[in-house]
Formats: sequence, structure tokens, C-alpha cells
Amino acid sequence: MDKLTDHPLAELFPLMPEQDLKDLANDIQTSGLKAPITIHEGMILDGRNRYRACAVAGVEPRTRQFPQGEDALAFVLSVNLHRRHLTESQRAMVAAKIARLPRGRTEKIKEANLPICPTIAEAAQRLAVSPRLVRQARAVLASGTETKAVEKGAKTVNAAAKEVKAAKAAKAARATKTANEVHRDATGYAIPEEILALWQRKPEVDQLLKLVSQARVAAKSAHEQDDILFAPSNLNSVIGKLNEAYSILSNSVPFAVCPTCQGYGRTQCLSCKGRGIVGKFFYDTCVPAELKAVRNSACVQ
Repeated sequence: MDKLTDHPLAELFPLMPEQDLKDLANDIQTSGLKAPITIHEGMILDGRNRYRACAVAGVEPRTRQFPQGEDALAFVLSVNLHRRHLTESQRAMVAAKIARLPRGRTEKIKEANLPICPTIAEAAQRLAVSPRLVRQARAVLASGTETKAVEKGAKTVNAAAKEVKAAKAAKAARATKTANEVHRDATGYAIPEEILALWQRKPEVDQLLKLVSQARVAAKSAHEQDDILFAPSNLNSVIGKLNEAYSILSNSVPFAVCPTCQGYGRTQCLSCKGRGIVGKFFYDTCVPAELKAVRNSACVQ
């Protein structure tokens, strides 16, 4: 037999967990397949768990054709609701899937010749749940994040819908904050967009300083222990040079937007060496008091 695919209506209900499928396969291997697989329009309308279990068990499944002219949706709902003891939330998820089938019809659904699907109210009535719960279930389905938890019965639709709503609100708030966010330097001055990418490379300088610091600690330790391995080296000189390297590299750590060029026209600026950014030592010792006053005034505004 050629490999069968699932009918869109069969997909209204989730597949059983892997362990349950293994248990079913063992039972089929021992006792045989008790109920045949129902086929409709060349696809599995009912029994897709049994079909998969037969494949695991190495048993050829028996099949039967669904009678022409009968209501396939009513059949799927009847056998599954009878077989599965679903919670109200789980039934709402099924109703939500039914109500959204006409939208974005897939090729699979077109081929299956599905009838016009029920509205939310009709789907809710079929599954004995409220339309409000079905609308919540549709929101959960659309999110794609809490669907499995509700289908497994681990979470109610109401709780999942609240989480989805909260997550959407948080995402929107983050997007708004990002759009409105003004990046500022250590003095509180707004960083121009033109130099923001360079400013955000600060971790690269931090990492290099960390490596120099680690080398300095190791050199000091070797010197204190009078480690003979380093006898040919003048560790005092090495430590001094590492201290100097650390001090020089520290000047590259972004601290403030250049008060001279304000981050613009930086290729001609001697203060920031064309970066549009100055380090803390330069800002503290080389920037005139009047420029700092102008900067502080701009930050207050």
C-alpha cells in the first residue's frame, strides 16, 4: 500500500504522544489492529495514530472507505469526542481550527473538497463551548506558542490567551521603547546615529583590556614566585609595559561624544582622532571647562 497522508479534518485533533504511540504499537503487535483505518478521498480521515502504530509494529493496516455523501466533519467529531475525554479548553481548540479552515485554504483542503466550514458560533455549538472561548482559542492558535500546552490539557485556553495577550503587549512595548530610545554617552549626551555603531563596539575594547589585565596578573604572579621559567625575562619591565599598554588602550574605551565636533565632521577633528568619541581621561583632563558647561547644558535640555 502507498503511504497515506492525513485528511485535513483528521488534523483537527492532535497526534498522541510518542510513548503512547509505542504502547499502541506494542498492543497492535500483540493483539492485532482492532479498528480499521477510515479513508476518505485517498487520505486518512480517522485512525492516523493507529496507522502510524501499525508502521512501528510492522503490521499491514486494514482500511475502509468512508461512505460517499455522508458528513465527514460530523464523523470525525463524533468518533474523536467519544474516544477522547477532552476538556472544555481542548474542545475550544478543535472548534477554533474548524472555524478558521476556510481562511487561507491550502491545496490539501481544496483537493479534499471540504464543505464551507462553520462560523465561530456554529463551531462553538458543535463542540459545546462558548463562542468567546473559541475566539480565545483562535488567538492561541495564531500565536503558535501555547497551542500544545492547551491541547495536552496542561493549560486552559483562558490562561493561554492571557499569556498570549501579555506577550503581545510586552513585544509592542519593547518595539515602541526601541523606536523611541535615545542612546546616551556617560555624560548623558545623546549619541549621534552616525557614530552609534562605533560606540557599540565598546565590548571589543573591554575584551582586549581584559586580556592585557590577565597577562599582567600572570606576570606579577610569576615575579612574586620568582618562577625560574621566566628567568631570562625582566618581569618588572614586562609588568611596566603591560601597565602602559592597559593605560593606552583605556583611552579607546568610549566615554563621551566628542565635545569639539559633537560627533560630526570627525575626520577633521584633532580631539577625537576622527572617531567622534573621546575616552574618560581625555574628557576629564583635556576638555575645557566651558565646553563641559555647554555639554552639561545640552544634557539637561
